[in-house]
Amino acid sequence: FKAFMEELFELHGSPQLIQCDNAKIFTDIFKEWLENRVPPISHRNSDTGRPNQNVQVERSNCTTVKHQTTRDI
Repeated sequence: FKAFMEELFELHGSPQLIQCDNAKIFTDIFKEWLENRVPPISHRNSDTGRPNQNVQVERSNCTTVKHQTTRDI
């Protein structure tokens, strides 16, 4: 996962902030990895029960998964 994220950052630049839903994949290890990068990347979870905050996140996830899936074929 980290290698994939590094590839995305290399292609598109490193973001200042990543907002995620409350999925279990976004553990403290992931958050620590983001914060220890140079420059550091802030991490924020969307509020539970607020799907309107997840619209952009879910769309981005869909696009990212589709890109990764088609790339691996």
